[in-house]
Amino acid sequence: MIIERVQVDDGFLDGLDLKLVPGLNVIIGGRGTGKTSIIELIRFCLGIPAQTSDAESRALEHALSVLGEGRVTVTLSNNGEKIFVTRTAAEEEPETTEEYEYPAVFSQKEIESLGLSPSARIGLIDSFITDLDSTLNPKDRLAKQIGSLTVEIATISKEIESLEQQLQQIPVLEKELNNLTQEEQAAAKRSKEIAQKQQIPRELAQQSSQLGVQIGVFQRASKSLSSWLFELEQLIQSVPDVEQWPDSAGSVDKLAGMEKAISRSLDYFNNARDILKSTNSELQKEEKLAHKTKLDIDDKVRVMRKEIEGLEKGAGEVIKRANTLKEKLASLKATAKLRDSRSTKLELVRKTRAKLLDEFEEIHRKRFLQRQKVSQYLNKVLGPQINVEIRQAAEYTNYINVITSALRGSGIRYNELAPLIAESLSPRELVEAVERQDIDFIVKAAGIPSDRTARLVSALSDARLDSILTVTVEDDATLQLLDGKDYKEIQNLSVGQRCTVVLPMVLEHTDRILIIDQPEDHLDNAFIVDTFIRAIQQKNRPQQMLFSTHNANVPVLGEASRVFVMKSDGHKGYVSKTGALDHPDIVQSISTIMEGGRAAFNIRARFYRDHIKA
Repeated sequence: MIIERVQVDDGFLDGLDLKLVPGLNVIIGGRGTGKTSIIELIRFCLGIPAQTSDAESRALEHALSVLGEGRVTVTLSNNGEKIFVTRTAAEEEPETTEEYEYPAVFSQKEIESLGLSPSARIGLIDSFITDLDSTLNPKDRLAKQIGSLTVEIATISKEIESLEQQLQQIPVLEKELNNLTQEEQAAAKRSKEIAQKQQIPRELAQQSSQLGVQIGVFQRASKSLSSWLFELEQLIQSVPDVEQWPDSAGSVDKLAGMEKAISRSLDYFNNARDILKSTNSELQKEEKLAHKTKLDIDDKVRVMRKEIEGLEKGAGEVIKRANTLKEKLASLKATAKLRDSRSTKLELVRKTRAKLLDEFEEIHRKRFLQRQKVSQYLNKVLGPQINVEIRQAAEYTNYINVITSALRGSGIRYNELAPLIAESLSPRELVEAVERQDIDFIVKAAGIPSDRTARLVSALSDARLDSILTVTVEDDATLQLLDGKDYKEIQNLSVGQRCTVVLPMVLEHTDRILIIDQPEDHLDNAFIVDTFIRAIQQKNRPQQMLFSTHNANVPVLGEASRVFVMKSDGHKGYVSKTGALDHPDIVQSISTIMEGGRAAFNIRARFYRDHIKA
């Protein structure tokens, strides 16, 4: 793919019409003539993100300032098929006739500062990976699923904890019931009549107890169904708007199928809602019937209890208390079944999440292997002068920030703990340990005292663990320059040295259009000739490059295929000349703008001839 044409309407470069060719295209001109503006407008039009957030804001500000209320259009050619991309300052995204691959665009500021930012360093490595998007595509979907399941696990766990607390009453109630049963037996021995009469309320009480359990089951089922109905109603109310097909888009309404699909879906949803409402109504009827029947039975039990109380004072109270306890125990045993079913559900959800987490981690592993392959290639072609290393999941900034956010307000010194935890446990290890309340595991992994770990686990148990579990712990790219016998990391290098590391890496882009703004800044001519020009000369000439420059070595020694000479009248920048490198007008422009004119060039030539020994 190549850029065939760049056109600008309005703004500082109004009327610009650059026609680029395969190979090296070079923009020259004095300062303020619009060389950088052309590159930033190409970046803006194609929607190409910058390497850092600072560079992104600078690039956008520059493009908008020179474009004004105008429009920039870039024509691409992909195997002879033209792709038109256009954009105005008011448009958030480019308009394009087809999808396209981003060219690799680097401003001089990006080259100077790229090595200082972990995200920019890894971004530079990623720019060599052509299928990175396909590797990462499932990541967002998996993160949402994992986050949803993590919230569900927390909800079910709290529900089970509440049920367990209720079930702790069973031994106490059973003991109390056992004592009352003995009292019942003693009272029954006093009178055969009482024994006969007691049998009936016992049977009725058992029926009442069963009905009480049924009522509880119906209420929980109805509540659960009502909650689902509410969510379904919300879904029905949130029908997406379908834009009316404009006449200007063609006579065939290609959104009609979408309207039909939405209408059919609504029919299904409405049908499901009616079925669920009907089911819920039946549940509520069953609950009311059970409630009424229980009331009738309880009334009968009360009448009979009064008869028994007339025969033996106090016996009725014993029965009443016993029946109440039996009802409570029956309800609690139903709760135990609910607890068991929720525990089964919890285990299933955990297994599902574990499988998704394995997929999530596999995506990161594949991405690491891709980056490692890039680093091996760069070390092969640029070593030993430049060394690139990729450390897997070693950039903890995002992870630390998420832990810090989760612990904020807990009273724990999270600024101390968060980095220690991030370096010792993966997000998955941390979340699973918190869910298991496994304090010992965290103590051994992070070396944190058990009392502080207990407070940490308690605080995280009340936090949103899904945000921790799905945070991306990025790989870290280390870029080094051989200085004497030792390697120095790029963060410890001067601006010029950083450029000597980054620029050769940038020039290794062979499968994409390469666009660089003023690559020679902060570099001496020896490096330009020995490294930069040599890299250009070794490139496959069909690869398209576009450089803006003040250094004559770039177009001349780089054997530019086309040179654009920019000028400005103070209000507007424009192309004054365009042509091949050996065209007289281009030779004249290069010698005047970049060499100080023919006279200055001849003086330098005589100086070198007279003072440099052969």
